[in-house]
This record gives sequence, C-alpha cells and structure tokens, in this order.
Amino acid sequence: GYVSTVAVSKLVATLSVVLVLLKVPLDVLTFFCTTMLGHLSTVYNQVMCKRFDFEAATGGMALRLLVVHHAFNQMRDRDGISEALLRNILVEVFQQHSDELDNEEISRLTHFCFKAAKKRTSVEMA
Repeated sequence: GYVSTVAVSKLVATLSVVLVLLKVPLDVLTFFCTTMLGHLSTVYNQVMCKRFDFEAATGGMALRLLVVHHAFNQMRDRDGISEALLRNILVEVFQQHSDELDNEEISRLTHFCFKAAKKRTSVEMA
C-alpha cells in the first residue's frame, strides 16, 4: 500500500504561485486598457490614476477651516453655542418651512442635535 502525507510547505508554495499567476492576467488587462484603446484608454487612465494637487488640497482645507471658524465665532455666545442659541438658529433656518415644522418639532430637533454634538465632543476630548 501507499501512504500519502500533505507537505504544508509545498501547499503554501503552490498557493503562492497560484496567487502570483492570477495577478498577471489582471496586470496585462490593465496595461491593455490604459494604453491600447485610444481615447478610451485616456479615460480609463484618468479614472485609475487620479492626480493629487497637494497645494490645491491644502489651500482648500485652509479656506474651509477659516469659513467654519468664522461662522462659529459669529454664532457663539460667551461660553460657546448654547442650546437656546442653537434653537434660535434652527428657527431662523426653518422659518420658510413653518407649515411643515412647528415649534415643538424644532425644539425636539434642537435638543437631539445639541445632545448628539455634546456627546460627540465629550468622546473626542476623552
């Protein structure tokens, strides 16, 4: 009779070779699609290789931070944004939709948002 055993090292080596060989067709197809299809290759290449402009990204981030900081400073009371101030702002925002939202709904929305923001900031500070 014959006795067969499984060689773990041979199994791992075979799996590694299979995984490497499975990547080759993907690389060939990617090369074909991004170089040999004319204008469609240009489109594929732009989708697959997005350009990143660090200067534009950093400038945009700085401007968004400036706008948010300025808006926060315009809204806040002496001690930050209180729930009453948040309610007044939401009343002003939803003023055009007064037929859809009544004062009780705005008050509940205010309380929910204020509680969620307070919970999130306390978790982030911890």
